[in-house]
Amino acid sequence: MFKNLKKVLFSCGLVIALAMGLAGCSSALKTSAITLGPSKVSVEEGQSVSLVVVFSDLETVHSSVDVYTEANEEPVVSKASISDNTLTISSSVLPTGTSKVYVKEGDLKSNSITVSVSALKKEEPKNPELKIISAPSYNKFYASSGTSYYTVNVELNNVDSYSYDDSPVVNFYVDDKFYTNISLDSKSYTTLSLNSYSLGVHKLYAELPELNLVSNTIEFEIINEETAAATVITSLKEINTKIISINYLNNGSRYYQIWRNTENDLETANFLDYRTYSYSLFDYEYPSSLSEGTYYYWVVSSNISSSDKSEGVASKPVVHEYTKYPAVAPSWVKVTPARTSSGNRYRYTVTWEDCGAPNYAVYYSTDPEATSGTCINYGNYSALGFTTYPLTSSGTYYFWVKPYTSSRSEDNPISKKVSCNVNYVKPDYVPTGVTITESSSYKNTVYITWSSDDYYYHGGYYSDSNDVTTARIINYTTSSSIYVKLPATGTYYFWVRCADSSSSNEECAGDFMEIPVSYELTSSNSSLLTPTNFTVDPDYSPYSIELSCDTVSGTSYYVWYYGTSDNILDARRLTYKSSNILTYSKSNFEKNQTYYFWVCASSYSDPSSYSSNSSLFSESVSCIPNP
Repeated sequence: MFKNLKKVLFSCGLVIALAMGLAGCSSALKTSAITLGPSKVSVEEGQSVSLVVVFSDLETVHSSVDVYTEANEEPVVSKASISDNTLTISSSVLPTGTSKVYVKEGDLKSNSITVSVSALKKEEPKNPELKIISAPSYNKFYASSGTSYYTVNVELNNVDSYSYDDSPVVNFYVDDKFYTNISLDSKSYTTLSLNSYSLGVHKLYAELPELNLVSNTIEFEIINEETAAATVITSLKEINTKIISINYLNNGSRYYQIWRNTENDLETANFLDYRTYSYSLFDYEYPSSLSEGTYYYWVVSSNISSSDKSEGVASKPVVHEYTKYPAVAPSWVKVTPARTSSGNRYRYTVTWEDCGAPNYAVYYSTDPEATSGTCINYGNYSALGFTTYPLTSSGTYYFWVKPYTSSRSEDNPISKKVSCNVNYVKPDYVPTGVTITESSSYKNTVYITWSSDDYYYHGGYYSDSNDVTTARIINYTTSSSIYVKLPATGTYYFWVRCADSSSSNEECAGDFMEIPVSYELTSSNSSLLTPTNFTVDPDYSPYSIELSCDTVSGTSYYVWYYGTSDNILDARRLTYKSSNILTYSKSNFEKNQTYYFWVCASSYSDPSSYSSNSSLFSESVSCIPNP
């Protein structure tokens, strides 16, 4: 609603200095000159003026005075109090126009001063400018059967120049239909649902009733699409992308349906998909999913996106002859070694001839007679080449390429083998710039980063002692960072080493850092408390042990761990339960073996997940779960 239209164009205070002269020892108010500043003020019509009268050199303090204008026989302010020789009148005392103002005490009257107050006229708001912003083009909307349902997005400009507290309410008129009390989103937009309008031209305008404003009138047209057929420019054969693309001209239709048949018959064709008027290219299907043969494609201009072509107009068919790739392998394959920047390490680029296959698989082996080997990459190649990671043992390697349609197990011919000699050198580089920071996103977790280098893999390790022989692997990664969740408070030590493999194979990994980076976890940043009063009853029953702990408020799971040594880093997850009591079979443990157990509270079944909220581990308890 438009409420309290309140644009204040000018506000002012009027100060009148009333210098009162003294005559001997008299305490009466003497007639004296009054100075005024400013003597001319401008306010919005209907507003009042505040008057401040300053007295100076008064011999005695006057308790109150009356303020008059010559146009009034009665005071405009009576018995106004004086404080510190100053009189402030906060009520409305002067109208717009010219007034003579004076002050009076009893029968004594000061001289008068002329005050001119001029009124400013209110700015009249402009009529809003209405636009339709959702029509495809030229304010035209398409009907599929004479009448339809339309959603029209409209915009009102100039609305922001009005002042209001709430969103403005607008009435919209379409011909003789009236849509009332529609609120604008973001003060200028709204969506109209126009139902069942007939074909032809219609008029739309908006009204802001509280301001008595009316927008411009917009004409929009509802048409039953009868445009010319879509013009197909060309049919692009599958090249390396292995897709069929049809390019067509955008003639203003609402939708373009795509149809396909193995015969030149649109009536029995299969509906593939559709594109909207904003597209002019169809690249839908991979021919590898088709049988060999002749295919006809049509583009149908239509007002609907579904598989109903009765209301549309079809293009001429485009014929595409699809022949599966020749039953031959690439006639040549090349292997090119390339030295990396980090030293005596090589990667190998395999390239081959495109024989028309939709997919290729690249293999290698150290056996020249092998008909199957290690597949190092496969799939649809936009560039007919693949660069390997460093091969991690010395010797002669043989490479070949196999084309296939959908499965690498297809009985297809393979290319000739090409070979290269590999002299593998173990990584001789030690990572630098290793830093440890506590994660701000994950609970009880640290973030390990290091300077990037040319090595493909890096392994992260940690321990609770400054001894590399006790280092536990965190993971191997191709990035330059890794996370690890710490199970308990204390000091931890971290190492990073580079590698040519994604495992801890010593032959493929470089040396450990000589000096680890340490980090002390002093407290948990989890909202869950570590479970307390953790106990294990090895004689709970002839067949089971029982583990229990106090309940933890807010937890979803209690996750139980065990190990054969009292080292929390060796703990393995036993199971998880929503209960704080676990009964577990003794048959799952070895006889006469001491086991250590831990428990933590978690909002997830696997607290090693970095996104989960989990507590630190409890203190360990041990037992021998004998039968």
